[in-house]
Amino acid sequence: MPLYLQQSYSPQFVCTAMNPSLDREKAIAIAVNLLKHKSPRLVQALKDLLTFIPNPGYTKDVLEAAVVKLIYACPESALWLFQHPEVLTPHIQAREIIAQELTQSLLSWGYTLENFGFTADYALEMSEDMKRSLLDCQREPDKAAVELISNLLLL
Repeated sequence: MPLYLQQSYSPQFVCTAMNPSLDREKAIAIAVNLLKHKSPRLVQALKDLLTFIPNPGYTKDVLEAAVVKLIYACPESALWLFQHPEVLTPHIQAREIIAQELTQSLLSWGYTLENFGFTADYALEMSEDMKRSLLDCQREPDKAAVELISNLLLL
């Protein structure tokens, strides 16, 4: 048996021995894949895995980045997280992150805060003109975000 298989390494040693930037991207990819399943059990397993990392800010950073990527990769799962934000507490506030990302997207598309906004309980409100404009939207790269926004309007 090779020497590296015979030794046991602590989770802390393994995490510090790996390239931090590469680890972050791998962790985000794993988090996105687990969040896509919309399973509280898998979300808990993800949180348990991330808590082995000695830096508490790392867990928050990875989960925030994963939620943002999830909006564009799988809007149905992002909607599920929006409806079940408790699965990621106390680490992050999923609704707040989703609302911020969608607000930035809408602003980048040329809408203004006079056209739309989130209420204190994260209900999305927008003008009728803006709703029609979004429904007619043909933005291919932003299609997932538009789908999520449309679903939020139906809540």
